[in-house]
Amino acid sequence: MKVLFLDVDGVLNTTKARSPMSLSKGCLSRLERIVKETGCYIVLSSSWRKYDDASSKLNRMLHYRGMLILSHTQIISSACRGVEIAVWLKTHPAAKQYAIVDDDSDMLQEQLPHFFQTDPDYGLTDTIAYRIVQHLNGE
Repeated sequence: MKVLFLDVDGVLNTTKARSPMSLSKGCLSRLERIVKETGCYIVLSSSWRKYDDASSKLNRMLHYRGMLILSHTQIISSACRGVEIAVWLKTHPAAKQYAIVDDDSDMLQEQLPHFFQTDPDYGLTDTIAYRIVQHLNGE
């Protein structure tokens, strides 16, 4: 099973967004391309998972584009995002291939080959989307 750990702020929206809850159509299209070209499942690792209104909006936007969130990482208050992802991977051994897309770099050392960092001013770019597709497809 292929999994994409997805952050939202700085990935699907940018610092230039009119509202913190707005999502970039371009970034959403790039995410859609990743999902279609790899068949990956989305696991939400974003702080958006903590807020019902934010996660509902994201679910609606993804559903509209034919994408679904499979799961989300557990919230561990004193842990970095990398630890939350490691816990999810340990409890889901079927996830053999994964990628992490995030604008923050708080990942564990062993996750770095799977980590794709975005610039919050631009979000998910064509280049990063291409690299994620290549990574998840083993190319």
